[in-house]
Amino acid sequence: MISLTWQPPCAGFVKCNCDASCDPITGEASAVLIICNDVGHILEGDTRLFKACYANAAKVVAIRLGFFLTVRADFSFVIFESDCANVIQHLSSKSLSSWNSVAIEDVILNISAAFPSFSFVYVKMECNPTAEWVAKAAKNGCCPVD
Repeated sequence: MISLTWQPPCAGFVKCNCDASCDPITGEASAVLIICNDVGHILEGDTRLFKACYANAAKVVAIRLGFFLTVRADFSFVIFESDCANVIQHLSSKSLSSWNSVAIEDVILNISAAFPSFSFVYVKMECNPTAEWVAKAAKNGCCPVD
């Protein structure tokens, strides 16, 4: 049976849930990052507005921002979660995906060398409704952004 609830990371690790929302018509996009420890406490978080016309590209930007946030917060053992299966598959296999996100994926793979231990994990959207809600709310101007 597949769990539909958020699962904490192993002891010593943090999870960085990366989500994004975008409007392909206007190009308005937002990313949300929520970093939690092994007991589920939120340690860091961030929201950003940017331009993106493709959902995959927005999700990749969110993961890149997650890397920057975890580096800034000095976390070394990180699990990056996203609900974008194809992006997670490409990053996990260190292969680049579609043209609209390949440059950002390349940056992520280069930054990842700074981490002693990290992984990319696909998580169903239903497992983290908080990140999904914040991403949509930020894009729509209903949530503070940095």
